[in-house]
Amino acid sequence: MAKSKNSPEETSQTSTSADLLAPHSEEKTPADLNRRNEGPVDSTDDLGPLDTFADAHSPASPADEPENAESEASGLAETSIEADSSAAESVEMFDSENADAQNPQQVTLEFLQQLPKAELHCHLDGSVRVETVLDLAEKQKITLPANDAEALRRVLVVGEDCRSLEDYLKAFEITLSVMQDAESLERIAYELVQDAAAENIRYLEVRYSPILHTRRGLRLTHIVDAVNDGLKRGERDFNVVTGVIICGMRNINPDISYHLAELAVAYKNRGVVAFDLAGAETDYPAKKHREAFALILRNNINCTLHAGESYGPESIHQALHYCGAHRIGHGTRLKEDGDLLNYVNDHRIPLEICLTSNVQTRAAKSFSDHPLRFYYDYGLRTTINTDNRLMSDTTVSRELYRAHLHLGFAMDELVDLIIFGFKSAFLPYRTKVKMLGRVYDELRSKNLTARTQRICDAEDRL
Repeated sequence: MAKSKNSPEETSQTSTSADLLAPHSEEKTPADLNRRNEGPVDSTDDLGPLDTFADAHSPASPADEPENAESEASGLAETSIEADSSAAESVEMFDSENADAQNPQQVTLEFLQQLPKAELHCHLDGSVRVETVLDLAEKQKITLPANDAEALRRVLVVGEDCRSLEDYLKAFEITLSVMQDAESLERIAYELVQDAAAENIRYLEVRYSPILHTRRGLRLTHIVDAVNDGLKRGERDFNVVTGVIICGMRNINPDISYHLAELAVAYKNRGVVAFDLAGAETDYPAKKHREAFALILRNNINCTLHAGESYGPESIHQALHYCGAHRIGHGTRLKEDGDLLNYVNDHRIPLEICLTSNVQTRAAKSFSDHPLRFYYDYGLRTTINTDNRLMSDTTVSRELYRAHLHLGFAMDELVDLIIFGFKSAFLPYRTKVKMLGRVYDELRSKNLTARTQRICDAEDRL
């Protein structure tokens, strides 16, 4: 991967104060993090070695970091970011005893698995069962780097030696090798819905780039039909609502992105709910694909873009102002540009947060250094997602639990994150309202209340 050329077009020109995140970047003990007495952190909920590794190491920046990153990360002192004082006062009204009375449940992985959830950022080719990869490879006579489930899992699940987004993406070559026929695509899509239903996902958006499944001559329309068939069968069997996001690829010719946008237009209201731009960010600016997004917007289709993951806030700026993004995938480096951060907040543009993936790709140095805590406290609409269930060995429930374990999210704040996921779904308004009504009813039946809901109720009483 070549280093960034640092051209004015592709490098962010704004910078940030190191003090901005200081309150949230300090290492804390589990007791400190459990600040609302929701119960002690349950050390028996083993989430894997990455949790221990990530908070004990602070690796150097990736090799493809822009050379002017230092200037990009200094000097936002003049750009004051001050939360609204009245909102802050309302927050202070809820002390730990009151929060305990509202949401007495202890935060455990098991309890989070029982809650209704939405997932908005989930890659099909990154969420395949290891056993399915083995089975399909045997049927298709494909040689894999390992021949048993545990050994193959060690190859596919991204480990501690991952140093960048580009490293992280290497494992996809293995899963894509068995996803080149309609039968396999339908099966994998169906199994993904089944896996999501197992942790009470009620709404699931699945994204993939059809162009990556054409190696054996499969037509784009046949690819989309196969995935749609698998998802619809899963909907019927597991009572999960699904939607498809078709992805253009940053590192592929923009003309291909335009053809994929045409495909998304053709399948609007036939399973496809949005268009995305995925792939490596550095040296592949989103603005080169703006014609594809112009077509999408002319046809009143939703769009989201991967941005601010491995490249700075300029990537997010292009996603918003060149491509018209309605949501941002990741947005980890949005914190580096206070003015842009306020724009995203003011316009209620949701962020598709993927904690584990961001630590694996080194977009965040550790879980405790991830900006989710600051984003949420500042008022951004933050949603929790897996990114890739296989490569990151995770679920939405695990991601929520890691937000509690490493960033001190209390139960009422976790309920907020869950609600934000449903509110940010690419669903028709009336459909979304009905779904949210059912979700609220289910949460109330478990005596759970969202923190923002309680703040609004308190402000109404003032």
